[in-house]
Amino acid sequence: MRATVIMVVLVVVVAPVNAGGLRDLADAWLIPAPAVRDLLDVAAPRVSGWSLAVSQGRLFDLDALPQLGLMVGRHWPRATCRLHWERLGRSLYREDLARLEVLVGGRWRVGCEMGVDRLALADDEARLQAAGDVRIQGRLGAALLMDIWWPLTDSPAW
Repeated sequence: MRATVIMVVLVVVVAPVNAGGLRDLADAWLIPAPAVRDLLDVAAPRVSGWSLAVSQGRLFDLDALPQLGLMVGRHWPRATCRLHWERLGRSLYREDLARLEVLVGGRWRVGCEMGVDRLALADDEARLQAAGDVRIQGRLGAALLMDIWWPLTDSPAW
């Protein structure tokens, strides 16, 4: 008989933490959303099963710049696969980011994260740009995770 573990993480975030990251007093972004997600589940041991994270916020606390995020993941003892989606803005300005992350290994995992960024401005054609990076992730202790990103593509021009 095989037991299935389903881990559900529901994150509803308000300032100063939101879907775009942690903000300092001048509203500069200090930590990107994937890093915030990893900080939230650092203490959790790796278990096999599914995970789900949902986040929301407002950039600069403006109603016109809502942030939404969704992450669905599948974890195995020697691999992790996650699908991320984030949206910033509404009709006049909207950014969408979609990523697929695959990591393999034991205590140290190596993999990549690939996806697409999309910017839609009112009365303008949507802009798309591919995104990707190589990742190395390892546990340095029960509650300490080291995550290194090496970008393969430039940040979007916008």
